[in-house]
Amino acid sequence: MRYAMAPPSQLRLTTIESHTCGHPTRVVVDGLPSFAGASVAEQRACARGEFDHLRTFLCREPRGHGAMYAAYVVPSQVADVGVVFASQVGYDDMCGHGTIGVVTALCENGRLPRDRPVRLETPAGVVTAEPHWSGRRVEAVSFDSVPAFLYERDVSVQVPEVGEVRGDVAFGGNWYLYVDAATIGTSVDAAGLPALVRLGAAIKEARNGVAEVVHPLHAQIARSLIGVSFYGPPQRDPGADQINVVVESEVFYDRSPCGTGTCGRMAVLHARGKLAVGAEFRNEGIAGGTFSGSIAGLARVGPFAAVQPRLTGSAWIMGEAQWTLDPTDPLGTAGW
Repeated sequence: MRYAMAPPSQLRLTTIESHTCGHPTRVVVDGLPSFAGASVAEQRACARGEFDHLRTFLCREPRGHGAMYAAYVVPSQVADVGVVFASQVGYDDMCGHGTIGVVTALCENGRLPRDRPVRLETPAGVVTAEPHWSGRRVEAVSFDSVPAFLYERDVSVQVPEVGEVRGDVAFGGNWYLYVDAATIGTSVDAAGLPALVRLGAAIKEARNGVAEVVHPLHAQIARSLIGVSFYGPPQRDPGADQINVVVESEVFYDRSPCGTGTCGRMAVLHARGKLAVGAEFRNEGIAGGTFSGSIAGLARVGPFAAVQPRLTGSAWIMGEAQWTLDPTDPLGTAGW
């Protein structure tokens, strides 16, 4: 039997597929349109406003799944490359696991130099990353992220299912509410994960419904929490300081230790006198991987005392792919 071929689609995207400690990063290296804007923040606004079908095409089923994460490699006037981060949920200001995935993918693919640190422009600012090579493989990536700071401590959120939830709001590249899982009667492990995903979505919605968060220097940064970071005692890594899981919605939680979440957590611990400059902080993810972080120095962000976080983690390349759209596909670019 012979099948008729559908006419070719104008949509053809080339990606490098990676995962960082269990969470995917679909690095889009070819086929993107030219997003209008001089800065990456402006290009993200264009991607969100005029090309959001690319995000749904790449991240939603059947091409993606609940945890799928994409990184668009775009031009930058101030760095080696620019990166727009996107997911099932929307667009991020910065992403740690994504940064590690992008640097690993582009360096191993020869699209970034291997003999020096590289600079990535994100909507939250420029980060400097250093690939650590083992032969022809990048075995780890360290990066100096944007300044992180404790924004509001001991926040009280009223959540219909559980009543009062308390935690700290901090910025680590994105906005998070940090909650000790034990205070809501659960744990950060496989058994507690379904409850944490459900509660995390409810807590995020409740907090965002009553209060904004405003970065004092950068108007382009989101004015709402991206997620809730639940933390508890480490589970698999005896050298870790904690385990955490970041929940962004009822379908999306971070399998990695979460890079920007780790940066914000270090800012909280430093502000509370529990993490000194230069001391190592090891954060375990729900899938078992660990990020190693430290505070490289101190800073100020408007009225807030801030830290300069440095983070190290590993990603693995899983393959390369070309994505096209059959014009007869009833799901189109929207997926489901």
